[in-house]
Amino acid sequence: MINSRLTIFAFLKHYQIGDRHFSYEPYVRELIYWSEIFEEITLYTEVRKDNPVFSISELPPNILVESLYFRSGGGLKNNLIRILQLPILFFQIVFAYRKSELIHTRSSGFPTMIVNLLNLIFNKPTIEKWATNAPPDKKLGVLTSVNFRLLLLSPSNTRVFAYTEVRSKNFLLAFPALFSLKEIEIFRSYIPKNKWRQSERKFVSVARLHQDKNLDVIFESVRLGKLGNRLTPGFELYIIGDGPLFKEYDDFIIKNGLEGIIFLMGKMTYYDTIKFVSKCNFLIMPGVNEGWPKVINEALIVDTVPIVVSQGNAKVVMDRLDSPGLLFNDNSESLLSTIKLAESLSIEEIIEMLNIGNSKNKNLTLDKYKELIVNTFHDIQGYKVLSDQ
Repeated sequence: MINSRLTIFAFLKHYQIGDRHFSYEPYVRELIYWSEIFEEITLYTEVRKDNPVFSISELPPNILVESLYFRSGGGLKNNLIRILQLPILFFQIVFAYRKSELIHTRSSGFPTMIVNLLNLIFNKPTIEKWATNAPPDKKLGVLTSVNFRLLLLSPSNTRVFAYTEVRSKNFLLAFPALFSLKEIEIFRSYIPKNKWRQSERKFVSVARLHQDKNLDVIFESVRLGKLGNRLTPGFELYIIGDGPLFKEYDDFIIKNGLEGIIFLMGKMTYYDTIKFVSKCNFLIMPGVNEGWPKVINEALIVDTVPIVVSQGNAKVVMDRLDSPGLLFNDNSESLLSTIKLAESLSIEEIIEMLNIGNSKNKNLTLDKYKELIVNTFHDIQGYKVLSDQ
């Protein structure tokens, strides 16, 4: 382990239950590996006590959570609250920054922007995770754009983990925390022996039911397919996830007579999601503004072929994996045509895609990710790594 204190600034929702803290399950999976590298971690973030609409996991015990008095969420009310809270937030961040030895920032927002501004003056060793397009899509807002520009100006002790190549000496081509070599063996044991021998093909998509995830293109594609009698008899599509658009999508299914065709499965734990995906043949990934759509890698591990939107970082990820699947343009007609193409693939073509994807996946493990973190902090200021690393 690295014998230094790490300070994390992460502006996303955390939930307090008693004296324990929880957050979004895939994010916590990644924090577990940071907690195995650093002995002591203080996390500054938003803490809430309401009920989440997504699967959560408990944070590791060596992470001390400190609440930022800053509220996320859309709408006029939340925007006004944030304006009033900004002065308090600024002094909170400055106080925490002064005590920090090593910093990890993530989730672009005002807390991250304040740290990036302070770094222009004080140049503390920092790793920022840039988990979206680079440069960012305009739809992500002015704040994200400002943060990206600050990072392009960042001083010598800052490193940025990005999923696309950026012409800056401080940006490193990275990937997210995915799965360990041991987990690969576990996940592959989930694959049904007769998965590709059956004539029917099942489709699945995994995402929060939120406007940013671009799931509308999937629902509209299936609607057009049913309307034009272009869906294969027995066609089934499963949507795993929960979120603010659950009722809207449920109403869409009923209104368009898609019961028995599209199934909203709600939220599932990480391992239950992998098990479910393993029983499906194709995974549809429509998100244009995903930093690194991890579901692509997870699908390939369980021999499920990804069908991916050909824009944003989704296309970048597919290129880095040597295109082990199918791409569609960001519209419902293109997706419907690609679904029909997927159903016509031969077993030989499918096996070739899966072999390519699984070969690449072995170089994107959690073991490699931990090496990246340790080597990066060592590179910034030469911190000594203890023998167990």
